[in-house]
Amino acid sequence: MDSLSFQKRKVFHFVIYYFLLIIAALIIFMPILWMLSVSLRPNREVLLTPPRWIPQTFTIEAYRSVLSNPSNIRSFLNSLIVSLSVT
Repeated sequence: MDSLSFQKRKVFHFVIYYFLLIIAALIIFMPILWMLSVSLRPNREVLLTPPRWIPQTFTIEAYRSVLSNPSNIRSFLNSLIVSLSVT
């Protein structure tokens, strides 16, 4: 009986531990998922109230705009070089 109680307690701790890890992962990744969601919508949908997680219209215009400017690409490469050398 004591062994069964120990096993139940061990399983309970295991479930609680992984539940807390899943909650922490959701809290950590939520801002990243929100940034991705906002980056894939047109500007008129960014400031809708209430905000929506899934855009009504998907677009990659923001990426196209940023990546078509050579100075942005140069700035990105400079930042990449600095961050990799520091790391």
